[in-house]
Amino acid sequence: MKTEYSSKWATARLNELKQGGLLRALRSIGDFIEKHGLREFKGIFENISSTSGYMLDYLRNGFNDPQREDTYNALAVKTVDLIGAIDRRMLAENSTDTFSGIVRTVNFSGKTVTDFLNEYRKFASLYSIMIESGERDEALVKKRERTLSELFESILVVATLTGDEHDLLMEISTDTEESVSVKYQIIGALLLSLLRNFNLSKFRLLLDIYERTTEESIAARALTAIILTLSEYGELAVFDKGVRTRLEAWQDSIVNYSRLREVEMAIISGFDTPRIMRTLNKTVIPDMLKMQPQIKSMLDEMNLDAGLSPDDIMESMESLGYNPKWEKFMAESGLDKKMQEMSEMLESGGDVMYATFSRMKTGAFFRDISHWFLPFEADRSEIKGDVSFINSMLETNANRYLCDSDKYSMAFSISSIPAGMMGSMRAQIDEMVKMNREEQENDLRSHSPLFTTEVHAFVKDLYRFFTLYHAHKNYSNPFKNPVLPDRLPVLSESLFDSEFKEMVCEYFFKNGYYSIALPYLESLAAGPDAGYVIYQKAGYALQNVGEYRKALDYYLRASFFDEQEVWLKTAIGNVYLKLGEPENAVRAFEDALSTDDENVHLLLKISQTYILLEKPELALTHLYKLDYIHPIAKAAREIAWGEFMRNDSGKAKEYLGKVIEGKYDSGGKRASQPCDYVRMGHILLSEGNPAEAVKHYSLAAADEKEMRKDWPLLKKKGVSEVDFDLLIESVVLDREKEAGIEKSK
Repeated sequence: MKTEYSSKWATARLNELKQGGLLRALRSIGDFIEKHGLREFKGIFENISSTSGYMLDYLRNGFNDPQREDTYNALAVKTVDLIGAIDRRMLAENSTDTFSGIVRTVNFSGKTVTDFLNEYRKFASLYSIMIESGERDEALVKKRERTLSELFESILVVATLTGDEHDLLMEISTDTEESVSVKYQIIGALLLSLLRNFNLSKFRLLLDIYERTTEESIAARALTAIILTLSEYGELAVFDKGVRTRLEAWQDSIVNYSRLREVEMAIISGFDTPRIMRTLNKTVIPDMLKMQPQIKSMLDEMNLDAGLSPDDIMESMESLGYNPKWEKFMAESGLDKKMQEMSEMLESGGDVMYATFSRMKTGAFFRDISHWFLPFEADRSEIKGDVSFINSMLETNANRYLCDSDKYSMAFSISSIPAGMMGSMRAQIDEMVKMNREEQENDLRSHSPLFTTEVHAFVKDLYRFFTLYHAHKNYSNPFKNPVLPDRLPVLSESLFDSEFKEMVCEYFFKNGYYSIALPYLESLAAGPDAGYVIYQKAGYALQNVGEYRKALDYYLRASFFDEQEVWLKTAIGNVYLKLGEPENAVRAFEDALSTDDENVHLLLKISQTYILLEKPELALTHLYKLDYIHPIAKAAREIAWGEFMRNDSGKAKEYLGKVIEGKYDSGGKRASQPCDYVRMGHILLSEGNPAEAVKHYSLAAADEKEMRKDWPLLKKKGVSEVDFDLLIESVVLDREKEAGIEKSK
């Protein structure tokens, strides 16, 4: 029985080459060829090994060889191709994943890429004639679709392209008369193939397509594919002197400079999709749903009945901004901020549609790998229903935020709408289309958004493929880690100037990716223009990744620029606390308080620090002030513990009792916390009332560690350690018994 083959072997060899391990990779390849009896690869392998041996002998014997680097790079390129060829052969014979199934299908056909391309062209030509005739031939439509998928699969799995195949594919990809469908398919297949196994001939084709096309949409997709390939296998690509030279030449073009930035930020936005989904699902959407009753009530007041036209409705909605009642509601409820947050996500290219459409990618259409890389065509054979209506639906405002695979998902959904409902929807849809066209005309008069739009659409399609395709695990997901521009060979030198560095840094910083932003912040902080803002951000990022000593250093540097900044002084105090230096922390908090003596957060923070330092009198001075100006549960909780520390159990129970009874503002959260019951139990135990103490411990629902953490103070209060241990243990065991947990003795 044959052992299942995995492409991990090929990936490991490519990684060795990326790290400069040509000799190590060759040794592994030689062993693999011998082990699996791959005689057809022996010739090329021995040729590479022999040349590398001569090169090494020359080096060891001290001979000067001005061509050594070029020879090494040429050998590395040949080795990459050899690895790809071996991988395809092994997949065809010893693997059961979907990719290997495609390899076997293409191999079994006996056809070359050229054969598949010619077959597609034949049916594409007949399809064009059919369109002109106005008579639909369903069999011909399906044949054209099938040959397009077969072309995609052949490019995907072929180990390397011949010169003729390269020329034919480049010709069709840069011909403005050719259908955009075949161009999208070629670029998609090249990218998927390159991410599995780098191949120089395929990468060169991508470069040729990008540099020679006159179509913005094709340039957008080709450049995106190039950047994603370079992020994965850039070290291998630049082994080729020609590739390096071409990439270096891009530095002289302002168009390339601008496009590279667009692509890089779009890819980073794709990486950010999981965070966007968490934000939407955990905060934005739930909060907006809670507001539904109020929103509905206010809409009812506007009398938006079915007799109003779309224009009337839009006019009424616009008037909301001038309605004081609405403005007050939106400000107080936070709805305006939620709407702004959603808008900013959309405008920055954030993939807010992913969650909705991810549930609509399980049908048969999406099981075909090539379908994920198609432009939207409403007349596809799989789409049933009113084509003109579907096109109208997709011309509304939402269109600009939808990628092609989402448009297919929407089209399949629209196809299932009953005919009766479509009639009532058509007038409103037509009006929305008219408005959208006017808006698009205004956009086009001010700038040319096509390249940017296509880049973001392609990135969204790619993200969906790499996360939703039923066999996506067969392919390396380029969005798993951020594609950082300073790690792109050659291009980083032209792309990554200080301005763009700050842009990338700011994106990661504001969205909470502190470990990613940190190297950029430290680099900027080391520059001649570093100042207060950079030092502060570097400190904050370091604080969030647990580098407290370094964070303190940057915060102190920032303090030289603005000694009165309350936030900065508070941050310095917080870092001192993390470093286990409460004395320094309290000095920083006091310093901040001198600038803003009624700052609620500061008053609470400094009080908690004095409690930590076992200085309850100083803590209570601030706490009672806070309780006067802004009574909150957190302050009352600390007052209770401070009074207990200075032996006033009566006041301690009074304040803690108010917290437990919910008499304090708790910021919308549950008034009483487990710690309140635990500490009330501690106070009662110190008074010699174990029965009441146990009642409160039982109500706490706190773990044993939480109940024991205040033992040092209880010991000072004269509580018996034996009594304390027995009571806490009994409470824990009673709770376990109630929960049905049986622990072994």
